[in-house]
Amino acid sequence: MGGAVSHSRNNEQLAIDDGVQRTRRQCRRVRKGDRIPSIALKGRIRVGTGEEISNFAWKDVTTEDLFKGKRIVLFSLPGAFTPVCSCDHLPGFTANYNKVLNYGVDDIYCISVNDAFVMRQWGIMQGLSEEKDVETSHSFPLNPGNFKQVKLIPDGAARFTRAMGMSCRFENIAGYGERSWRYSAVINDMVVEQLFIEDEGNVRDDSTSDPLQVSDVQTMLTYLEATAQTHAQHVPAANTHITNVNDSDGKLSNTSQEKTIVSSESSALSYASHSPA
Repeated sequence: MGGAVSHSRNNEQLAIDDGVQRTRRQCRRVRKGDRIPSIALKGRIRVGTGEEISNFAWKDVTTEDLFKGKRIVLFSLPGAFTPVCSCDHLPGFTANYNKVLNYGVDDIYCISVNDAFVMRQWGIMQGLSEEKDVETSHSFPLNPGNFKQVKLIPDGAARFTRAMGMSCRFENIAGYGERSWRYSAVINDMVVEQLFIEDEGNVRDDSTSDPLQVSDVQTMLTYLEATAQTHAQHVPAANTHITNVNDSDGKLSNTSQEKTIVSSESSALSYASHSPA
């Protein structure tokens, strides 16, 4: 295990499983063309058909298990059960699941800094159809026990979120600890094909707003439709992903703002600003 955790706001030390101490802001924010970090996540799968705790077991999955050889639409949000995430962000992708997949996408993943228990109950409350077939082999590594359409990925220790450079806090309004900034991406065989980060990539702590303008499903559909022919058989080449460049101010440089500007004013899911999550 790593050493003691410092509680300094400016240099908060957060241990990860390999024993290396890293500041929460130390990982460079991913950009279009980057290879996503190799991270292990803890999920739960079904081993039986009942609802008793004995019908579930822990399972470790890696980002390679989830993304390698696949074209995935990923979206991340501040928290399960929170208003905008529950009323707009997840429902938008759920309602358009088949439409997204029609553009050469293999699946849709939603990731949040919540544990596997919370993510499962949130999915059930959202009306997602759980995959309960324990007799059949499934292509998604956290099935059975996850969902049939949009898959909910638990990042309970925020390891993926930190490595992507998307870690933030909303202590000022919502009293949240470490969470993910809101964004969406197309991950093509472990490489970031496209990336939409809210608020022009200005990931920061204690934001007074949490917009849903470019990470919504309509923006994603606009991109997928516009590039349908280009990306029909395309697997992008990866930039080298650097994970230990300081970015302590929580802002992107001009060269880092690799976000396509796509108008989403017509989207019913788009808001200028609102309270976090």
